[in-house]
Amino acid sequence: MAVYENASEITVEMMNLSDASARTAASKSHSDEDGTTVPGRKLLRCVAVSFCLLCVLQVALNISLRLALSPPPGIDANIKNLTEERDELRSINLRIEESYKTLTEERDELKRELSNFAPPPGIDANIKNLTEERDELRSINLRIEESYKTLTEERDELKRELSNFGECDHYLNQGWVYFSGSFYYISSIEKTWQDSRDDCVQRGADLMIISSEEEQDFTRQFKKYMWIGLTDLQTEGTWKWVDGTPVTKSYWGPKEPNGGRGENCGEMKFDSQNSWNDGSCSLSHFWMCEKKVRHMEMIVLEEESEISVVNENLHDASAKNPASKIHFVEDNDVPAAVPGLEEVGNSCCRDTAVFLVCFVSLTGLILSVSSVNLFVYTSKTITRHNSEWESKTDQLQTSYNNNMIKERDQLQTSCNNLTKERDQLQTNCTNLTKKNNQLQTSYNKLAKKNGDLQRKLEGIEASCKNLTEEREELKKNLHDFASEGWMYFRGSFYNISSTEKTWADSRDDCRRKGADLVIINSKEEQEFTRQFQKYMWIGLTDSETEGVWKWVDGTPVTQSYWGSGEPNNKEDEDCAEIKYHDKESSWNDGKCSLLHLWMCEKKVLP
Repeated sequence: MAVYENASEITVEMMNLSDASARTAASKSHSDEDGTTVPGRKLLRCVAVSFCLLCVLQVALNISLRLALSPPPGIDANIKNLTEERDELRSINLRIEESYKTLTEERDELKRELSNFAPPPGIDANIKNLTEERDELRSINLRIEESYKTLTEERDELKRELSNFGECDHYLNQGWVYFSGSFYYISSIEKTWQDSRDDCVQRGADLMIISSEEEQDFTRQFKKYMWIGLTDLQTEGTWKWVDGTPVTKSYWGPKEPNGGRGENCGEMKFDSQNSWNDGSCSLSHFWMCEKKVRHMEMIVLEEESEISVVNENLHDASAKNPASKIHFVEDNDVPAAVPGLEEVGNSCCRDTAVFLVCFVSLTGLILSVSSVNLFVYTSKTITRHNSEWESKTDQLQTSYNNNMIKERDQLQTSCNNLTKERDQLQTNCTNLTKKNNQLQTSYNKLAKKNGDLQRKLEGIEASCKNLTEEREELKKNLHDFASEGWMYFRGSFYNISSTEKTWADSRDDCRRKGADLVIINSKEEQEFTRQFQKYMWIGLTDSETEGVWKWVDGTPVTQSYWGSGEPNNKEDEDCAEIKYHDKESSWNDGKCSLLHLWMCEKKVLP
């Protein structure tokens, strides 16, 4: 069997075969002419057989080509399904990419909005200033409240000092008299100097120490021989007060102290300014106790506090998702080699008469061999294409499984991440808006609270000013009245005149001093006025309506201390006086034109 590489070789071979057939036929015709063989029947038989063979070969070739060229069953449906699935995946990919792009743009837009978002201009500074102002106002408010509390306590303390001076109730209830920062008690019995001092110590005081001319004049007005807290018992001739301090200013009488008969204790005689005398400590005299009271001083504590306001900055972080691309690579087809044709000799056709039959048979054979070769080539090609289709199908399936699904999952994950990030940015934006509203609300509340604190501050300052003025007024009154010889007793100052005048002139003198004639409202005040043992006008009269006695402030008499048979209106007696010192009921009605001493009263506490 010969294999030919091209068509030119086949043509040359066929020409050689034709020449050989011709030579054979010539030789055969020469032999027939000589012999007896008849070629007609054989020729027809050969033609018929060749034709039948050609028909059979043609049918077989058609069937083979039909079978070989038909595709494998179901390949078209698979290709169609894969193509549709590929197109669907591409469509899904496009939609996911569009969604990814939309979400990316939306995320970027939210980031721009978030970066461009800013609270109202100056709100942080305003909030900081308001916070600092609020804290400062709170600090000022605390200091003012402390000052207010201190002033209130000082006012109350001053009132208590004016009413009782620490233990004033205890002393005033026992008949003590206030003068220039001290309470004084005058005994009603006589004792020795040492017993007198013991009595004062039991009362929480000591014998009187005279340290000023005003105090000397105050003690003289009681007109009694009294022990004072002065002695030289420790060292003869060295006189000291009972608190151990030396005498800095003395008021000894003429030629006193003389140290006679063991005179080691100081006493007071009221007949002159220099009324001190040294006497024997064993003698019995009245005595005067002194209790100094403590004045409260106001202390205002100032504190400054600084509160720093810390500002918080928000930072946005952006995430970048890598994008992947899928590249499809196709292989080039490489054709296989084409097989040659096999030459078959026709040894059985020796007769030149049958040249035509041999030619036709040879032609059919050539066509059959060509058909077989074509069938083989077509079968190999179809087999290779089937393998390629199966390989490409597997590749498409693998690409779908490995790449498209993976890319779809990645895109879906990216989409989910972008959705989550968008939601987070939306939440941040909402929180910032909410925080902005809260800051605005806080700003409004702080502004309102600032106004309230400012108004409260003004009210407290006004109260502090009033309390300060009231305190200063109380101190001034206390100092002025004490320095002018006024005596304090239970919320009022009292002054006894040194001259005598009529009732009307006495009242005018009290009014010029900012006071009025004394009004007696209690038993203790009655006892206080009696202890001076002087005839004195009091602020009681019935000059408006006979028999209807009223005090100078217009109030009626609720508790009276008229003497026996008084008032009797003898000789048109319309003014009241203190007359009977030895009795609790010491009032008497006298003529308003008579001359008497008088007692003024100035109330400082309600």
